[in-house]
Amino acid sequence: MKKTFFIIIITIISLNIFAEGNVTYNKNIKNPKNFVIDNLNSSYKKSFENIDYLNSVDVYDYYFFNCFTEIEYLEGTLLIMWKYEKEYVSSNFVKSVKKFISEARPALRLYFKNTNETKYTKAVDQKYFKVGDKTEKASVYYYKTEECNVENEAPFIKYIQTYEIVEFLGKKNCINLLCYIVPFKTLKYESWDKATSSDEIIELFGMPDSIEKYSFSWPDRKSKNGIYYTPEVNKPVWGEHWRFKKYPDLVIDISAGKKVNDFATDRNIKFYQASKEKND
Repeated sequence: MKKTFFIIIITIISLNIFAEGNVTYNKNIKNPKNFVIDNLNSSYKKSFENIDYLNSVDVYDYYFFNCFTEIEYLEGTLLIMWKYEKEYVSSNFVKSVKKFISEARPALRLYFKNTNETKYTKAVDQKYFKVGDKTEKASVYYYKTEECNVENEAPFIKYIQTYEIVEFLGKKNCINLLCYIVPFKTLKYESWDKATSSDEIIELFGMPDSIEKYSFSWPDRKSKNGIYYTPEVNKPVWGEHWRFKKYPDLVIDISAGKKVNDFATDRNIKFYQASKEKND
């Protein structure tokens, strides 16, 4: 009996250590485990499904920011926009997450309207608002990231949950963002032998629902679907961008040699709407 009890205690301790090891806190926050958050906001709306409303309140960033939420205060309403409901990252993201969480600035856009106003005003310098007769500052920073398992979305098995704080009018609101770790390796980070082939991508995702060819030569310096190309003299680059209806924000760059060259998170509204109509 004592032996069994001892084993149970060791197991519980081991699980707690493992769980804690999956969380990375912002090193600039004192006592992060006791950090008080006023509101953890996991609900949001998709910008392109609410274009008429956003236009009516003078918010036009739905071209670049695809998700938003509104937070009520006594003084008015804060509108927060961000790029993706789900972003795709490489496994290297996990290795560099401490640097990422400490130094990177969240890609959020803020608007505010006072209680007597019907239109939103964009933040000045991304952080200052006129609230009544006072100037108020909004602070945006990372709180922590947490590694989690993906359920029922094969071939993805892991994601990083990122918590971003918007501190405004004495309250801390937390936005929860998801970063899915792609289950393949690219030429951008690996050698030719280790990079995933197009055949392996088809085994993972099935046949692509959209294939878009590209070709760039020096002195081109161009971005396509969120991927930037800078070909060298006498070394043109060409290949294909693959998309899948199940993951419409994921772009996989297949090189001319049938290897995964790179990938990006990029919203194509027409492709997304076609995917949504088929899935519905």
